[in-house]
Amino acid sequence: MDAGNGDQTNIDKKPVCKYGANCYRKNKDHLDKYKHPSKRLQHDASSPDPKRVCHGDSPKEADLVAGAASSITDPAPAPAASSHNMSPEPEAVPASDTENARGEEADESRPLEEEQNQTAEEEDELAILPDSPLSDKDNIKQKFLVDMPKDFYSFLKFCKSLNKDAPQDALSACGLRLAGPFLLLLGRIKPKKRTQEFYLTYCRYYYDPPEVQTVLCGDDASGYHIGYFRDQPSELPVQVVANSAEKNGTFSVLGDNLFAAVHKLVSTQLSSAEGAEKDALSHLQKELRSWAGRCSFTLDTRTAAMKQRDKLVLGKTLQGLGVVVPYDKEHDVGYRNVPETHETLRKMMKRVVEAKTDEQKDAALDKLQEVIQDVQFANDEGDPGMGLEFGLDVFGYGGEALYNTVRHVLLLAYDLLNRPVSAQILRAHLANRRKGPPEL
Repeated sequence: MDAGNGDQTNIDKKPVCKYGANCYRKNKDHLDKYKHPSKRLQHDASSPDPKRVCHGDSPKEADLVAGAASSITDPAPAPAASSHNMSPEPEAVPASDTENARGEEADESRPLEEEQNQTAEEEDELAILPDSPLSDKDNIKQKFLVDMPKDFYSFLKFCKSLNKDAPQDALSACGLRLAGPFLLLLGRIKPKKRTQEFYLTYCRYYYDPPEVQTVLCGDDASGYHIGYFRDQPSELPVQVVANSAEKNGTFSVLGDNLFAAVHKLVSTQLSSAEGAEKDALSHLQKELRSWAGRCSFTLDTRTAAMKQRDKLVLGKTLQGLGVVVPYDKEHDVGYRNVPETHETLRKMMKRVVEAKTDEQKDAALDKLQEVIQDVQFANDEGDPGMGLEFGLDVFGYGGEALYNTVRHVLLLAYDLLNRPVSAQILRAHLANRRKGPPEL
């Protein structure tokens, strides 16, 4: 028997991993120990037929909740713009270079690593964004892949009215400064390379899910920041939220526009302020109320639109923001509950993150894999909302040991819900996710 046949015999003797091709563990010890056949996991005869997956960009979620079942099965619309649509066309290769390439045989002595490095450099060059559009709206859309609401542009004018020379510091009385897309419009972002990934992670804090776009930063010690939250990247934000990234991953809701959000923060600070600090906060509060009144922006922290969104929330998340997905109430299609409590999930993820050995980590991942398998069943049967909720829970807990789980579950959820921009933001963030204040 030759060596090749011997190796094959050893492989055949390996036990089959109970999760098969659905197992996401990629460490060498696990792969050496178990087989992972590519045959797809089958349902038993009593399982319901798979249902069509819901697409988030089709109808409005409010219509789906009302029971418009036909809208669930409508063909999905074209995906939202991605970086592939925005990247410049590859430069034409000069004729002389083309002729040389055809006339020369490949240099087999060239190190593979050198070839890979060159390929990476070429891809990096292609990732450079084209010239910025002239309009502010299109410029932001090109860099951050989302649109900003009316109050965003009005708030920038407001800050310029307070501090013409340095509008980014106009909110210093309450400890905030402009960030993210604001700094783009002020010409204060100077990237070494204008790549999509740079902008998608710019001013993105550790716990910011793809649904959050930071626009205001507070003190670095607490990591306090304020941003817009939107369920669908193709839609305008539904609310403004805040998080202290150096404390935890929980978000609070401040209103549906920036004037309401900052007004709430200022009002809270005024309750304990004294002297000059109180005077500065009182002046800022007065200016906020005046501008918001002239421009018809409400200062209410809970509006009718926010209450409507609350009615559409199908599952709570560790971050406190919940998930909204297309859901056919009549046929119960689009979402099902994660079969674990938040407390249990935290314990599961804690064991993975704090595991000291590969054996401990594998044992902890086994427990988590059971939930992932439930998510896979839900996906097969047309309920991607479960994967979105669970994926955001894992992302919100944090810990590099869980990044593969986030990629495995959350990217698929975004794909099934037709939210490619959210997936693109997540990929960029996981590749450069770190704690501490982002660079401004």
